[in-house]
Amino acid sequence: MKHFSLLIIGLLIFPQLQSQELKTEPNLKKFHIGLDYTFIQTDMKLLYMTQQNTWNGTEFDLRKFEQDEIDEMNSIEKFTRKFQSLALEAGIVLVNKSDGKWMIDGSIMIGIAKPWYRVYNTKNDTIEFLATSGFSMLTAGFKFTFRYNLNPHWGFGLYPYFGYSFGTNKNINDNTYGHIEYFNEKRQNRYAYLYSRINVLASYTIKKFTVSAGPGFYLLYNANDYKLERSDPAGADTYLTEVETHLVSKYFIDGTIAIDWRIIDALTLSIYSAYATDLVIHGGIRYIF
Repeated sequence: MKHFSLLIIGLLIFPQLQSQELKTEPNLKKFHIGLDYTFIQTDMKLLYMTQQNTWNGTEFDLRKFEQDEIDEMNSIEKFTRKFQSLALEAGIVLVNKSDGKWMIDGSIMIGIAKPWYRVYNTKNDTIEFLATSGFSMLTAGFKFTFRYNLNPHWGFGLYPYFGYSFGTNKNINDNTYGHIEYFNEKRQNRYAYLYSRINVLASYTIKKFTVSAGPGFYLLYNANDYKLERSDPAGADTYLTEVETHLVSKYFIDGTIAIDWRIIDALTLSIYSAYATDLVIHGGIRYIF
């Protein structure tokens, strides 16, 4: 009877203990969706440039600019790329245990972009080339979070980001190859834009806010294929000028500060800004489920 009584007591107590143990484990969510806005302004330097002229279907020799010519252009011309994007984000938490210190997640993004590219001649104080567009270009990318929590308040992390955009600008103001009166013309600038970045941030959390700061390292690569087609209505002659340029960001390091606000457990608003010579502003809202 004694053993039977102990068995009955055990059967009554064990489910209660198990229930209490399960309650201490939070319901960790794994997936998230969100909306992101990004603004980037970057000074560039010219790496490579070619020019090809064609008259009535006959191609002239391809001109490849020499390094001393490129150096001279970099000394007097300021190449600036601005970029804005709106993107949808979807991701998954890869590591985030309640008793662990690591949190790792990854996201993919796809959206629309608004590029802006200008070549300004500092010697003559003139805008030599300006290509703009509305939010009509495609952009895509992915990013990761690698964060280690030292304690409930302090932590540090690595935040890599890779973005790619491409499209065609048709709103072009070109003072290098100006308009010829009475000629019909068509201008377009096809571009490809690759941006990579990694932020190395220390963070402090108090209640629902996390403030992070540290250096950021980045690289922007930009390729442009500019085509100018002219035709003479009277003689039906056609002239085509094609200029290909490759540029890279002039600088590569800045300072970054970020704020995350956990509005509710499932909803977080994040804002960060990075600045030195170039400027980055990013804002996003994320819902985790």
